[in-house]
Amino acid sequence: MKIKLNNPFKNFGRSDVIAIVGVIAGILALVAVYHIAVLQGTFQKSDVEIAFEGAPPINTDQTTEIFVSSNADIAKVDSIFIPIEFNLKNSGDKGLDNVVLSFAFDKQGKHTSNFFDESVYTHQGMMTAQNLRHEQSSTDEFDYSNFTVTKLNIGDSPMIGEGVVAYKMPPALPDNLPVLGLSGLGATVKIQIEADNVAKKTFMVDYRIATMGNIDQLTDWYTHYYAKAVVIEKRNTMSIASYFLKLLFSRESKTAYLVAPEFRSISINGETEWLPVKHDPILRAISFKPYSWSLLFG
Repeated sequence: MKIKLNNPFKNFGRSDVIAIVGVIAGILALVAVYHIAVLQGTFQKSDVEIAFEGAPPINTDQTTEIFVSSNADIAKVDSIFIPIEFNLKNSGDKGLDNVVLSFAFDKQGKHTSNFFDESVYTHQGMMTAQNLRHEQSSTDEFDYSNFTVTKLNIGDSPMIGEGVVAYKMPPALPDNLPVLGLSGLGATVKIQIEADNVAKKTFMVDYRIATMGNIDQLTDWYTHYYAKAVVIEKRNTMSIASYFLKLLFSRESKTAYLVAPEFRSISINGETEWLPVKHDPILRAISFKPYSWSLLFG
């Protein structure tokens, strides 16, 4: 038995061949264009982020809270210098030029330049001093501390620091009040970053002082007192229906960073200033959901 195979090309005409060749040529042209675009960096993205050392990048859509533990030796009238240190990271696919990291402080508060000269402004990481410029400026409302990195290569993440001055507790408050003591002036720092080909990003970071002996005590207080207070406050501002919908659909979470450095005191212009001396204190991130089924009905 013989099987006769049909020739699939017998009905192909010249026009069909030309069409196929045209399709193949078009595909090859697209591949060539894509290859050239890749070589030219057309599909590369530019991005820059800031993060605490060893932590994920912080978000722009909510205020980041930092709780700093102080010790019992710090008097109410004393002030505490809190370092503000971030890794400035090029998280994109190509180098960045003229990266600006700006700290904005309330003019009525105090920060690094109120106590120290320009020599304290340093950085850590693989970056020369010539690659970093620091300038200060001001408006009617804010003092600005501006750092410009002239070149930030892919994957680079130098640490750049400033500082804010806080107080253990407002003097008018009783000794047995559980802890949140920080001057409302200058407690929240507005941080902005931008670079060539990167849109400006704004971050709000709120620094608070908590009188605790160590990181474990600070964690226990935050988890069992502060976080619960936040959850209860959320519930008190919402109806049962609204709260129920939040329980069902909200992915909201709150994250705070806790740190318990060691401090030493110095005298500046007749005032006692406490400075952290431990180089690498533990930075602990704590997250929780601000809604609880147990509070649905009050």
